[in-house]
Amino acid sequence: MFKKTIIFLTIILLVILSSNSHEKTKLVYNEISNDNEYNQIYLLFEDKNLTTNNFNDFFKNIKVLKVYPYINPIYAGKIKANYNYEFNWENHNYDLEKIKNDFISKLKNIGLTNEANEYQINGVVINKVLIYSNLGKIKNIFKNYNNIKYSFNLNGIYYNI
Repeated sequence: MFKKTIIFLTIILLVILSSNSHEKTKLVYNEISNDNEYNQIYLLFEDKNLTTNNFNDFFKNIKVLKVYPYINPIYAGKIKANYNYEFNWENHNYDLEKIKNDFISKLKNIGLTNEANEYQINGVVINKVLIYSNLGKIKNIFKNYNNIKYSFNLNGIYYNI
């Protein structure tokens, strides 16, 4: 009698386990995009070759939504600067000057006048840019530049252009 009960319980346990073994998959995030479809695209400039001085050379006819300046990790904890600046895409020069002045004043406030003077001359280094465009246009514009990557979300995986 005892053996029959154990065998019966084992069979019930196996039936329950086998019925719950279905794999449930869900789409977490869709990174596949059509090159002609307009999206918000994050561009990462790894070489730090984009500054407020040469910004218009790169983004003449592209709708820029936000700019993320490079902040040196040495003073990142002290600066408490705005880490992203929203853009009025019709007037880049006004927005760039506002970013530059704000960033330089933050550096001067924490005593980094040499760094502030360097940014005054060379421009504030821009690390990431959020744009609204299609990927085909972006690939065409930036195909000759090295180390520029794109992603469809800020902290997502960045791909070479």
